[in-house]
Amino acid sequence: MPNLISSGLLFNLEASRDDVFDSFAINIVVFRTPIKTIINSDVNYSFSYESPDYQGSDDYVNYTPVSGVIPANILYDKKLDRIFSNSMNQSSEDFGLILDQGLVRIKIKKTDYDIYMQGVIDYQLDGNHFSLYQTPRPHGVLSPKYYSLYLKFKN
Repeated sequence: MPNLISSGLLFNLEASRDDVFDSFAINIVVFRTPIKTIINSDVNYSFSYESPDYQGSDDYVNYTPVSGVIPANILYDKKLDRIFSNSMNQSSEDFGLILDQGLVRIKIKKTDYDIYMQGVIDYQLDGNHFSLYQTPRPHGVLSPKYYSLYLKFKN
């Protein structure tokens, strides 16, 4: 059975989307779970369990921060509210959609998602810190090439 979209046309469509993404991409910093290194051992403490009763020193454990910089397209919440409104001047709340204050949507490439997004605990955009608000959503022309993530502002 022949394809409705030729491979040349598909390549051009995806190349156009990549050009738009690259034109408007802004670098964001992602912080992953720090690497925990045990420096010294203490027979009175089990490093497998975080015990609130332990009154020992933190000199036994070293945390190494892990971060990376990836390009992303950013859409802030005021623009999101306009996207969900219609020509009758109804807001997103009229449709039952509640957009929290400080909500941001970012779009990243699938390759960056596969490499960097496992274990991410914090995102930094424009000097502000955000946390993941919703499950990432893949999308693309015929196969997922991008992921959209909704982030919430951290106080």
